Amino acid sequence: MSRENRKVIMVNNRNKGFTLAELLVVVAIIAILVAVSIVIFTGKQKEARATVCEANRTSLKHHLAADYMSGDLDQLNQDVLDQYIKTDEAVCPSKGKYTCTGSFDKGFQIKCSYHDGDGSGGDGGSKSIIDNLIDAVEDLMDKTGLTSNRKIVEAFFNDDEYLKFAKDVNMADLLNGVDLNALAKQIKDMNSGKGGDVESLKKSLEAYKRKNYKVVPYYSEDGKTVIPYYVTQTDYDTMKKGGDKETYHKSTSVCYVKGNWYFSNNTNNNASKISPSWMPSVNTALKEAKGGKVSTEEAMKKQGWIKIK
Repeated sequence: MSRENRKVIMVNNRNKGFTLAELLVVVAIIAILVAVSIVIFTGKQKEARATVCEANRTSLKHHLAADYMSGDLDQLNQDVLDQYIKTDEAVCPSKGKYTCTGSFDKGFQIKCSYHDGDGSGGDGGSKSIIDNLIDAVEDLMDKTGLTSNRKIVEAFFNDDEYLKFAKDVNMADLLNGVDLNALAKQIKDMNSGKGGDVESLKKSLEAYKRKNYKVVPYYSEDGKTVIPYYVTQTDYDTMKKGGDKETYHKSTSVCYVKGNWYFSNNTNNNASKISPSWMPSVNTALKEAKGGKVSTEEAMKKQGWIKIK
């Protein structure tokens, strides 16, 4: 073959372009990169909003404290806080609602329904996901007269009017502002017999932050209170399907008890990964606390639950 013919063949080969299969592979790779980028970008946005929210609340707290110390302010309540929020234009970028607890004399905190609450947006001051879920279950109990967890949960999952309050939630929203290193150390200390190390547990907690859940109710028959907690989509589907006793409560790592969030100290055998706990342990804690000899927080800790918010 002459040199001129070889050049013609090489030019023709270069002009063929990509095959359909090659184009499909490229498109698939681009789609994967876009999907990963969206997840990362969304996560960074949430972290940024949490930082802004915390900064706004710190600014509000300093402003209130300064006016109190100068004598311009002598009491703290929600109306006063709302006035300062308006003046300072300090709002949660995730539309959480700010509320105040405590007093000037004994110390006070400014909490956000989104970042300190259940991870739900305030939507201009509306109730949080947790508040709405509790209200819905209490309404169900009032209308039906049910008092056992099994029957309450069964009725909840069989009625779309109530089931709509089992919302999608993100663990990252709940754990924002929580010192994961300190939490990992507490979990390790409470599992000292298993070994383990703080760094491994912290990585496990960070993995939890990337997961999505459903928030569902558990009714403590001894504590006489509704307890929202997070379950996986798989467990949610099982509860919705019903049919056996295990569908009326599932294992979880977080639950909301009487105004506070608790995280389970349960781990795998060598204390290197977080494992969920069964909800009845919360009922046991509330039964003990009901006697008044120990606080709810102390009783929860005895059952392996750490207060995080």
